[in-house]
Amino acid sequence: MTPKLRLPAIAAAVAGILAIAGAGHAGSQKLVVRATLSVEARGALLVKVTPIRVSRGARAHLQRRIDGAWRTTTSVTLDRVASARFRVRLPAGSSVLRAFVPASRRAGRPAAFSRPLTVRAAPGGAVVFDRGALVAALRAAGLAMTARGTIDGDVLGVPAYNYENREGPVQVFEFATEERARAAAGRVSKDGHNIASGDRISHYDWIAPPHWFRRGHLVALYLGTDATALTALRRIMGEQFAGR
Repeated sequence: MTPKLRLPAIAAAVAGILAIAGAGHAGSQKLVVRATLSVEARGALLVKVTPIRVSRGARAHLQRRIDGAWRTTTSVTLDRVASARFRVRLPAGSSVLRAFVPASRRAGRPAAFSRPLTVRAAPGGAVVFDRGALVAALRAAGLAMTARGTIDGDVLGVPAYNYENREGPVQVFEFATEERARAAAGRVSKDGHNIASGDRISHYDWIAPPHWFRRGHLVALYLGTDATALTALRRIMGEQFAGR
């Protein structure tokens, strides 16, 4: 006579089989380690690596592309949140950099490379915080910053580089000098909607609440209310000088 299994027993047996199969599938998944490299507002470089649990305390190498090959410029130790801020001296002009974190069998961590980052150095060797550096820093903070062309210079007198994000658009204005950027920022009203130009004041009905930021020769306008985007902009550009 064939023994009969009760429904609870059958359900438990099936659940056990599924749990074993699920555990095997999860165990076969490959760990993905991501590294980002960006320039902060005062010219410091920032390396961040995730996941933190397998990356804290690791060595990260800053590499520069020279004659088609990657050469290590300096190495830093990642802190408890798997990041490191540091400064370097580079030849004047443009350089292409990347961050490299070697694999570690002990930590169960595969190697990771950041996306190449083009930076510009002043004659003294210090890294300059320009529009490209700002865009890279915001991308490292989680924004897409998808380029959508330029807008004419009617707003602040220079073209606005327009970037699309799920959290809201960002416009970046790049001036020839910090003094010109400061003067342009001074023409924006406190609420961020009115901009003076000589004896004329133009009013702008933005698609979302405006938030204006300035750092050095850059002015950025964020239209939106996303907390992550605002936190990233404040950390990189400082507190907003106008807007809601």
